[in-house]
Amino acid sequence: MPSPKTLPTRRQVMAGLLAASGTVANAEPASARAETPPGFTVPDPACDSHQHVIGPVARYPMAADRGYSPPPAPLAALDAMHAALGIRRAVLVQPSFYGTDNSCLLDALTTLGASARGIVVLPDDIAPAAIVRMKQLGAVGLRVNQTHAVHDAGQLRSAVRSAMARAAPLGWQVQLYLKLASLDAIADILAASPVPIVLDHFGGASAQGPEQPGFRTLCRLVADGYCHVKLSAPYRATVSAEGEAAMVILARHLIDAGEDRLLWGSDWPHTRSLPPGGPRQGAETGFFDVDDGRLLNDLLAWMTPVQRRRVLVENPARLFGFI
Repeated sequence: MPSPKTLPTRRQVMAGLLAASGTVANAEPASARAETPPGFTVPDPACDSHQHVIGPVARYPMAADRGYSPPPAPLAALDAMHAALGIRRAVLVQPSFYGTDNSCLLDALTTLGASARGIVVLPDDIAPAAIVRMKQLGAVGLRVNQTHAVHDAGQLRSAVRSAMARAAPLGWQVQLYLKLASLDAIADILAASPVPIVLDHFGGASAQGPEQPGFRTLCRLVADGYCHVKLSAPYRATVSAEGEAAMVILARHLIDAGEDRLLWGSDWPHTRSLPPGGPRQGAETGFFDVDDGRLLNDLLAWMTPVQRRRVLVENPARLFGFI
């Protein structure tokens, strides 16, 4: 692997790709610093279990009812980040601003081949042949985004049951993005799920202690083998030193609950969303200024080398069917 001093920064990679595509320079990520190199020997083949690819709008139009509009984040930039960190496998997740149009994700899977898997969002009227193609390209699950359903338990339960019913005959998993406080409302459904369940971003936990509503339920679901949890996007929960310390505590509780049920994800390119229904809904947004190498190095504080291998290699290989 090249010396970290010779690696391009994410800004440099993105700027070159955006310039080539005619995209304005102010759509770049905010960070101009080089990625921090890994502080440990990254086990091979390590997997980034959560990221997105964002293509040029002219080729991949966003949904009309989207909540926000991020700039492009091309596959080449993702590859550069992974190469810098020694990551060889990827799980691409359909972002909300593309709705049920998975074209960008599927094209990326076509390029990446056997080293990648995909989590999609299906339209109600999709043709069986289209699903077959998705599976051939590496789609292994459905995503359900219910981050705004915390006050509507009925809607959340219905959405989760519907996703399970669609995923089961396909042999797929269901990935849930929700608020931790809503977990108690569906714990019984998850415990009886006919398909694997994966919870994004610490299960939606905030940078509070393990006493926060829903966290005990989350640990129990992990301990009982009913779900997997991505140790991803801690920066969405906090930007303070105190908050980071709280996330370390949460990570260790989850590791104690079941290290064989945990995954790591970068959440690249770190999109910024907007509150639903606001006056700027659908407005252009940039990215959080996140150092992906530092995110990976969080694992040094969270777990042992043996546990890192489980989270980065063994668990994703088993869950996503890498061979």
